[in-house]
Amino acid sequence: MPPSDSTTTTHGAISKSSKPQEKPNSSLLPIISVPPVSLTGISGAVNYGAEGLRFLSPVPAGSTVHARGRLLSATAHKMGTLITTEDAVHVIDVEKPALLYKMQVLYMG
Repeated sequence: MPPSDSTTTTHGAISKSSKPQEKPNSSLLPIISVPPVSLTGISGAVNYGAEGLRFLSPVPAGSTVHARGRLLSATAHKMGTLITTEDAVHVIDVEKPALLYKMQVLYMG
């Protein structure tokens, strides 16, 4: 259902995978999903899955968005270290995030 002012909005999946103009071959979330820590001795990484993906508010077409990531946890795993991060994508000047994404990556080494 469109917002009350009938503004065209992007689909949530497009917000998650939209491509920034300055990096045409990259999606938005992998850019912001770099863990906010320094990792050493890593031989590889595996996408361990998503703990949650919530589309909380519409993104009007043509909007400028920004994103923030934070480290939620780093736990020992038999194959390395399991990192859980949370990324929030906001439309500029809108308080409520458009997207919250919790992801896990297993760093092996």
